Formats: sequence, C-alpha cells, structure tokens
Amino acid sequence: MTLRLYMHKPKVIMRARMNQNPAGLVYPQPTLQFDNVTVGNVTLLKESMTVLIGSAPDKNDYGTLRYRYMDPDFPTQQMHVSRYSQGTGIGEATIVDNSYITVLEDYRVWAKIPYFAGGAMWKDYDIGSLLNNGKPAAVPNGGPGTAGTIDPGTGRLEVAFDAQSFIHDKSMSPAISVPQNFIWEFPGTALVVSGSITTPTVTVRFLPGFYYVYLTVHNWGLNHAETQKIPIFARDPANDLSTTKFKITSHVQDSIGQELIIDLPYDLPRTTYYDGFLAMLWDDDVVYVPSMRRHMLFIGWHQSDEVNLSAEATATLDDTKLLFYDAGKRLTTLPGFTMVMEYSTTVGTDWAQSEFANILYYIWFLLHFHSTVLEVADFYDYTHSLAAFDFTVLGSDKQNISAQVQELAARVSPDYRMVCNRRGQLKMIPDLNLINTIDRPTAVMDGITDAMWTSITWGYSHQPKIGQIQTKSLISSHGYVMIDDIETLTVIACVAASTQYGQGEQLIETGEMITFNAYDLQVTEGHRFVKLNRPYEPFTITMPYTLLDPDVDVGEAKWLHLTIGDAFHPIREATGFSQLRGVVTEIGIQYDYTDTGLSRVATLKWEMETSGPPAIEVILWPDVPEEGTV
Repeated sequence: MTLRLYMHKPKVIMRARMNQNPAGLVYPQPTLQFDNVTVGNVTLLKESMTVLIGSAPDKNDYGTLRYRYMDPDFPTQQMHVSRYSQGTGIGEATIVDNSYITVLEDYRVWAKIPYFAGGAMWKDYDIGSLLNNGKPAAVPNGGPGTAGTIDPGTGRLEVAFDAQSFIHDKSMSPAISVPQNFIWEFPGTALVVSGSITTPTVTVRFLPGFYYVYLTVHNWGLNHAETQKIPIFARDPANDLSTTKFKITSHVQDSIGQELIIDLPYDLPRTTYYDGFLAMLWDDDVVYVPSMRRHMLFIGWHQSDEVNLSAEATATLDDTKLLFYDAGKRLTTLPGFTMVMEYSTTVGTDWAQSEFANILYYIWFLLHFHSTVLEVADFYDYTHSLAAFDFTVLGSDKQNISAQVQELAARVSPDYRMVCNRRGQLKMIPDLNLINTIDRPTAVMDGITDAMWTSITWGYSHQPKIGQIQTKSLISSHGYVMIDDIETLTVIACVAASTQYGQGEQLIETGEMITFNAYDLQVTEGHRFVKLNRPYEPFTITMPYTLLDPDVDVGEAKWLHLTIGDAFHPIREATGFSQLRGVVTEIGIQYDYTDTGLSRVATLKWEMETSGPPAIEVILWPDVPEEGTV
C-alpha cells in the first residue's frame, strides 16, 4: 500500500512594506497601511487569504491575519483584515513601521468575531445586517478537494466537479432553491474537457502542481457573490512534491470530524510550513475516479505540535508530532456567541430579525457569519427538510461554534447533528435510529462478515437504564413553528414508553423540542426510549483496514451491516447475527510500521438498529405545567 501526504507551501501573492506609524495606535485595529509592493499587486488578492506580518519577507513574527478587502478610499495603500488585537499569534498583529507584509494563497478555518458599536452589532467588524439579512448569500458547494497522481498518458490529473449549491429562498417549500449563476475559476494551464466555467458540472485536467479552484455562486437577488476555495494537488512521480516518509500515530473519525497525528522524520521549519498549513492524505493504491474522492483519507489543517526531546548516551533525540484537524474539528476550537433570531417581514438593522427564520438558515447563519468554514468546505442538508422547520423566536447559547450548532440541531426531531465526512464535507443528518421506521433510508455502506473481523466485543444487559422519558414541545397553529413565548402557543407533550414509570433508575425530562406535529414527536421519543434501553451496548469491531470498504464513513447517513455466523455465536445466544443494520459512530485506524512494510487495523464503534412504539400523548390542559413536569 502507498499512503501519500501533501503538505502545502502556499504561493506568495503579494509582498509589501508596512507604512504605518505605531505611535499612539490604539488596538484593536481593522486595517494595515502599506507601500513598496515588490511582488504581485492588490488586484490578485482574494478574500480570506492569509496575511503574514514579520521582520523579514515571508516571516510572521509580528502576527498572522486574514485578508478581507481593499479600502475603496485607499485602493492601493490600505487593506482591511480581520480585526486584530496586539500580539504575534494567529489573529493578532503588532504594527512595526517598515515591517514586511506577505499575502499567501492560503485558506483555512478562521473565526469571525462580532463587533458591537453604537448599540449595534456588526459581523466581522463592518458587515451590516440590512442587505445581508434581506438577501442572504448563497452556499457554493463545489465538492471536496482532491489529490492524486497524474495520468501517464495525458500528463494531467482529471477532476470532475459538481456544484451542488443552494440558496435561501422563502418562496419555496422548503425554503431553499438551486442558484442559476455559477462561475468556476481554474488556473490558466487547466484544460476543460466537458462543461464550462458557467455550468454546475465541469470536468477539468490539471498539469502537475497544487492549485485552488474557485467556485463563485450568486444568491437569488444577484446582489451578493460567495466563493468557495477547493484545493487540488496533481502529483508528478518525476517531480514528487508529496511524501511517503512519515508515520501516522493516531487517526480517528467521530461524528464531529477527523483528527490526525503525524510523526515526521525530518525538519519541517515554521518559516516554510507556517502554523495552520493545509495537509492532504490519500491512498494511492485505491483506484482513482475523477468524479469520486474514495481514495482521500484526510483534508485538514495543522493545529498544534507535541515535542519530545530526550538526551541519550549517543545523541539527543527529537520526536515532534503534528496534530491536524479537519473542518468539523476546527469548529470545536472557534468561539461561539449567544444569538437570538426572530421572524420578521420587515428586516431592519437588527441581526436578530430575518424573513428566513428556519433551522437550516439559523445554522448556516452561525457558520457563515462567525467563521470561514463554508469558504473551504461543503455544507449540505441531507434530508432537505431543515429549511421547513420555521420559527418565530429561537435562541442559541454561547459555546464553541460546533457545540452551538450541535445543540441547535439536536433540538430538531429526530435529533439532527452536523457531521463532517472523510472528504471534509459538512452535512446535517438525523439520528437514523430515531426516524420513523417506514421512513428510514435503505442505503447501506457495506457489510462486515465473519471473514473480515478479527475481534468483536460488546456488552449486554436487559436491565433498563431509563425508567421514563418526559418530553414537551411547543408548536404553533401552523403545526411546525416553535417560539419562545409559550403563553401564545399550544403545548404538546408525551411520555415514553408508558405513563407507568419503568424499571430504569433514570428519568429524562426534555423541553422545547422542535417538531412538525405531535405524532412525529411521539415516534421520535418512542424510538429514543428503546435506543437508550437497548440490551446490546455499542459493538467494538476490529478488522484489517484493507477489508474495510473506503465508503464506510461516520459522516454519512447510511447503514453498515454486521454478520456474526452461528459458528461464532456467544454461549448466551441461540444463534449468531445475520446482516444486522447499524450505524458507525467512530472509526479509529492503527498504523503498524515494520521492516516488511505498513499494515493498518481499523477499529469501529457500531450501534445496532433499534425501534419501538410511539410515545404516549399527554394532554396539558388548561395550564402549562411547571418546568420539569408533565
């Protein structure tokens, strides 16, 4: 097997000198003043490029910022950047006159910090609500990045792109539609073999090297364009910019995303590979298909280092491990901010007001206005239904961005969550075990049989853990609008599995779920009761990685079959298990490096499919009960 790792050394787009007197400067600041441009020019700059400020060209010892736009009043002298405090870390800067400004073609997941001034809130320092709330930006899903070896016949790497983008559209049901205006931007040496730069689907061949592909999509009002940046690396065996000289010490994917720890046997100076650099890992032995990314194992960014120096008798040993996060994991490191959003047909200067008050819009709002993640990762609603969950008033607490989104999504029946698949795409998917059985998807990733696993462990206990689940939900007369003011609403409630308290020691009380109607709530809570009381605890399955299908992915809403033949059934089971459906919640990969080569072992966490009867409706009349009672 051949694993290849590409670590990105970004191209310099512009170099200049700081032309700003630090005397009397009050931080935080939103701009940089410069002159003496020696490389490139301002017309080549694109939003969210990385800006280094240093004592010499290409150094960042004075700070690292995100480029935003050029000041229209000073189009060649002043650039707007992410608003920064004084310091030298990422997102910080210290102004030193005549220091060096280096702008790189480098895109990563940044936080966008809101700004309060004059009693008003501004997003990313100076973005107002009026135009942006009235006509939200599009979501430019151009597909994940890819890396691969060039075709020896053409000398190029062929990549097929499919722009599965969407726009918020309140005239539709649900409130999304497909944009009509697409513009792809490819490097000048690229060869378009089908489609065009204005069609949603296009196939392109790239000469060897690294490139960013840009997809720009306009919203339905054509007043605002949003651009996604897609990394492409075409490997040339004769001039290889990737490496096979590395060791992976940890590789885990859960429902949030992936983290990867790599041990490198050679120097990797920060002056060349800046903190936060992009990395792409793929299996070169998996058959490359231009329209698929099955060979891709990881796309993400450097997060931190772990250094271990040890003084031995013969030498001092240096062992440095690099930690990388994908887009989903990066969101767990970015700050969240308390929000309240309410429906309003008159959109003013208040970010809390929107005509697009639905769950998909709210989640998009958090991701788009508080981070740059949607500039570097796709964002999908798997069921195409979250935009149908309207509300009048809804709030979300301040946490990291990932936790804030997950808490909001989990309130929607049947327990949605945001996942990040192996290719780095963000998806909103429901808990398959909580969906009505007749509506559950039939798609299966793969099946694991006796010939594939090397060990399986699980726990079993028929003693219930949960005695009862009491759930309340607020719905309007429309049947699907949830608001905070419960005095104007019909309150529905249900209990699972019965009004009689069961044997389990725990009572779960849940309030303010978001649901279409009482029946949907009852179905979800009935399934939840059985899932939490399931006798079979999650299975731990160990198997050779070579036998694991590349499509098995925690970030997909598909089942994984498990078969344990009768010959291997436990002594307490009458028979084995045949093609049981279940969901994968975690995949860990162990990499064993020996003198004879590399072997990989996969360890999966797998939950058996469960289902149960609907919960029982409880009539709350005439008064809404005290919180925590039904």
